[in-house]
Amino acid sequence: MKTTIDCFSCFIRQGLHASRLAGADEKQQDLVVRAVMGHLLAGDPDDSPIALARAVQRIVHEITGQPDPYGALKQHSNAQAAAWVEKLHAHKQKGSMDPLEHAVRLAVAGNIIDYGPQAPFDLGATLERCLKQPFAINDLPLLRERLGTACTLAYLADNAGEIVFDRLLLTQLLDQSGLEKILFVVREEAFLNDALAADADIVGIQELDRVEILQMGPGKPPSSAASYPVWEQINQCDIRLAKGQANAECFDQEPDFFLLFMVKCEMIAHALVENGHPKVRLGDIVITHTGVDSA
Repeated sequence: MKTTIDCFSCFIRQGLHASRLAGADEKQQDLVVRAVMGHLLAGDPDDSPIALARAVQRIVHEITGQPDPYGALKQHSNAQAAAWVEKLHAHKQKGSMDPLEHAVRLAVAGNIIDYGPQAPFDLGATLERCLKQPFAINDLPLLRERLGTACTLAYLADNAGEIVFDRLLLTQLLDQSGLEKILFVVREEAFLNDALAADADIVGIQELDRVEILQMGPGKPPSSAASYPVWEQINQCDIRLAKGQANAECFDQEPDFFLLFMVKCEMIAHALVENGHPKVRLGDIVITHTGVDSA
């Protein structure tokens, strides 16, 4: 997805928010905001939203000296999500929804745990809503079909906390298919509240049979040569699934990707419509397939 002028205010706000989480004083906060504005003015207008977001976080690190401003929030998110899973298990009721769809809905509800968008979130209310509302875009039937013949699946994770619900979906993907291996891909370096290998360990991803945790560097080839080894493994998988808006921005033009996320940005909604999807709104839940490259 492309960066628009409407994205600039969000990047400035992200920089200020991250600097405050890093413990910056007012002078440092001012320096961060001015540096971010300077980068946006002088930068390449064709830079992707992800590239610009990484530049913002790099500026925060350089000025504050804090490489992971969101560290404490990620720990809180993991604990908060785990507590909600316990509540869900305690009040589990039989219903007509099949286990895979139920797990998909919980996973996409977990995508609300995001400190990039401006609006605050209510995890409990979001879980309840996502278990009832229809998908704005629903390629779950195609995913089911592909699971019938797939042996390997790459699952690109998004945020800490959210991966607690991803763990539930991983379990269902393994139970309802003949998958021999799932590659669970997390960030190699701290970026916003994205999940790292430590978060995956905390929530027990490594305890799942036939699941391997991989760490991927920033960006994707060819923009990031360091990502090639992991990217090659991802490309060799029969199914590729990416969670979250940031991954949707990154992989929406990539052939044969399932994108699973909640719409939390007007620009994302506009991009989906431009790509031929029906009208989507903030708060809508989406599982969409990017299509197969005919070349």
